[in-house]
Amino acid sequence: MLRTEQQSLDRFRAAHFAHLRHLSMFALVVECSSFTVAAQRLGIGKSSVSRHISELEVYVGAKLLNRSTRALSLTEAGRLVFQDCARLS
Repeated sequence: MLRTEQQSLDRFRAAHFAHLRHLSMFALVVECSSFTVAAQRLGIGKSSVSRHISELEVYVGAKLLNRSTRALSLTEAGRLVFQDCARLS
């Protein structure tokens, strides 16, 4: 992993609880493999979920998800963040 990515993840880990809502949305998106399904389960708009994930990516300093119109996959940083989310539950 790139050094800057590792530094970003270290900063993220130091402040887990500052962004619990963002983390829980991220985990749900990953589990559902869909922004749409996650938004439906949360009872909010898909754009709101997308905005929260984007804010989390800015905070972490790394892209967490590879997005396309038909697929969603984790980046390496996203995989590590998702593992941390799983430990919180």
